[in-house]
Amino acid sequence: MLMGRLAQGLPTVIYADMAYLPYKGVPEDAHFGQHAMVVYGVDEDAHTVYISDRARRGLTVTVEELKRARASEFPPWPPQHALFDIRLPQKLEVTPEIVREALGKCVKGMLNPPSATWGCPASRGGHSLSRNGPGCSQARISGWSS
Repeated sequence: MLMGRLAQGLPTVIYADMAYLPYKGVPEDAHFGQHAMVVYGVDEDAHTVYISDRARRGLTVTVEELKRARASEFPPWPPQHALFDIRLPQKLEVTPEIVREALGKCVKGMLNPPSATWGCPASRGGHSLSRNGPGCSQARISGWSS
């Protein structure tokens, strides 16, 4: 299904196990299968997949690396080949108010996540994947309320 979407030119949000994404640099036993990222292209001749994953530039992995990351069965949340069919309207009006509201919702979700393994609690060291993470300091979130 993912390769079909890419063949249609549809970038797709997927889940993948971070331990199987070589560019993440996490220990091989630090499995987290609900890591979301965007897959936006594939070069089948070169066996390369193009992804966007919180980096300043596009990244690539091999088709096999992506298959392994999506097929991981490690708990607590295996990716189960999940993908999200996101369809945007033809015309999208983006105003400063809309951007502020969207960012506010993201901040609130980071400050008050449904689990201590997500958001700011995880980045403060409450989760095994947050080795020396920057955390969510009050200085970084000033101007936003929880």
